[in-house]
Amino acid sequence: MKFIFVLLMFLVLATFPLGIKRLFIRKDSLLRRMFYVLLVASISLVSHVIVVLTQNETVATVAYAFYFSSATWISVFVFDVCGYYVGSKSAYNIVKFCIIPIAIIDNLAVFANIFYPFMYDVYFTRWFGDFYLHYRGTVFLLLHVIFGHALFIYSFVILLGRILKEPPTFRIKYYSLLTFIFLILISNIIYVLTAFPFNFSILVYAVCFIASYQVLVNVLPNRVIQKTLGLIA
Repeated sequence: MKFIFVLLMFLVLATFPLGIKRLFIRKDSLLRRMFYVLLVASISLVSHVIVVLTQNETVATVAYAFYFSSATWISVFVFDVCGYYVGSKSAYNIVKFCIIPIAIIDNLAVFANIFYPFMYDVYFTRWFGDFYLHYRGTVFLLLHVIFGHALFIYSFVILLGRILKEPPTFRIKYYSLLTFIFLILISNIIYVLTAFPFNFSILVYAVCFIASYQVLVNVLPNRVIQKTLGLIA
């Protein structure tokens, strides 16, 4: 089971450099924001692979710190992408003056946990005959989780509100992104609420990101143009 999960993670990770390069050379503001999501998702994926493979508690503690901190920034950048995509100026101000400062404080606390374990510690658990180092959180880690999930829920609400305001012809622009946010949120909640050693939500992140890139950049513009021309005709 461990081998299958790690293999899947490495296959997904192998596609990231191409996506990072493609997004980095594009000058579009939306794609630049998607670039930040992919960048921190790469850190999250690598750190979780280390957690799965290591049998050293110190290494696992450090890897979990990188995993939790990158998860925070994934939530921040996904929220930023959604706010920009729907054209919300208030979302940009919230990110700049409220969310980013909280995320920085959250990261400082997570990395301080390496030396003073007040947010989480690690323990050995057994799954299908293999031993894994899983985390055991305190109320401070719960606040971290609530912050990240609140951003995803807020992103979902922003997209849903925009769909309700748009004419039916243009609602297709938001359906795909709304579906991806929902899948990511549900898969991450399942991982948090269970003691499952593999975080398959990272794979969902990757699949949804690749799909959202294709849909938002390559598919939707043509679909919207076709629908508009059809209405005009």
